[in-house]
Amino acid sequence: MKQPPSPLLVITDRHQARHSIAAIAAEVGQGGGRWLLLRDKDLEPRERRDLAARLPRSPGVTACISR
Repeated sequence: MKQPPSPLLVITDRHQARHSIAAIAAEVGQGGGRWLLLRDKDLEPRERRDLAARLPRSPGVTACISR
């Protein structure tokens, strides 16, 4: 039976994180998260997209980029 998506949403903030955003993204799925929001507003939109493109992908995790 397919499980519904977890309500856990991880929102990034590079300035408060103890680990790199890439390391956090890699662990989201293993920790039960199903949503990753790249919200680092201090970056220009293009920089956020470039960062998102470099993040590791975890099966079952949906990554979004904030505007």
